[in-house]
Amino acid sequence: MRQYLAFSTICLALCLTSCKSTLTNPPAETLPGTDSHGNVTLPVPPADSGIQIVFGPFAVPQGQEVQIDHWFKLKTTLPFEVGRIQIATNLGTHHMNLFRTLTPHADSNEYNFSSTAIWNESDLMIESQQHYIDWSLPTGVSVHLNSAEQMCMQVHYVNASTQTTPNDSGKVVINIWKANGPATQPASMLFAQDTAVLIKPHSDTSFSKFCRFAGTTKPLAIYAMTGHFHSRGKSFVVEKWDSVNNASLGEVYRSVAWSEPPFKVFDPPLTLNPGEMIKYTANYHNDSDSTIKFGPHVETQEHCNLFLWFTPGYLGGKTIYDKTN
Repeated sequence: MRQYLAFSTICLALCLTSCKSTLTNPPAETLPGTDSHGNVTLPVPPADSGIQIVFGPFAVPQGQEVQIDHWFKLKTTLPFEVGRIQIATNLGTHHMNLFRTLTPHADSNEYNFSSTAIWNESDLMIESQQHYIDWSLPTGVSVHLNSAEQMCMQVHYVNASTQTTPNDSGKVVINIWKANGPATQPASMLFAQDTAVLIKPHSDTSFSKFCRFAGTTKPLAIYAMTGHFHSRGKSFVVEKWDSVNNASLGEVYRSVAWSEPPFKVFDPPLTLNPGEMIKYTANYHNDSDSTIKFGPHVETQEHCNLFLWFTPGYLGGKTIYDKTN
């Protein structure tokens, strides 16, 4: 079920601030490639080291947006701890969300843009907006997955005016690698949304949101974050904020690339002390004759989202969904 914090991407078991979380520089033999049809590939991990999840290829017709909820069971007979995740996608992807769901679901592919069942019944494990991510967790850090875990991969592809899918096909490949050691302390993912976005025709508009970690009496360690908006977005800025003095403690993240915003890893982790919070501001320019409202469609709507990974985890590692209307 959803968990909330007042005003408030790998539901990961991460250690405290002494650990480091990094994007790796893998050897060439582990990097993505393409097959004869131009679809992405990744070398398969050895059977004793990890598993590979493949979805696609599937058609993304010209002039259309396609969003699919791919429900499946993890093909593992034993539980294991995850220490590294690679994600590779065909060009044209807008986002890929991987969930560990809380209730059983029949294996299926559902084409829709609502996906209420996922957000109500799942923990978001990782969110990716880049065509390739390789994130290795610190020593002693992992996320626990059960055997035959119920999962859902949500993929969104665009093949229209704002973004294109060059070979008219979508595909996602994920390598989940086993950790080298046991888990230490669970972490949580914060998924924050400002759904009040409304951008009038031929205007510049900004929206800000504060993310408070209510009831926190100890420092938090933030390991990574990424922002998310659509093509009207011009900049996405995250600041560390002093809630006592209502003052900025400095910028910690900036994105000006709406289609592939940076996935920023903090090494060492960013510390958030009691009395501090996160503020993010998204700036938009609408040069069309239409009013742009919040919604999932890249071509006609906008988003104002922040994904953030931190410890100590909330309720043992549950995802925090923070939605402001």
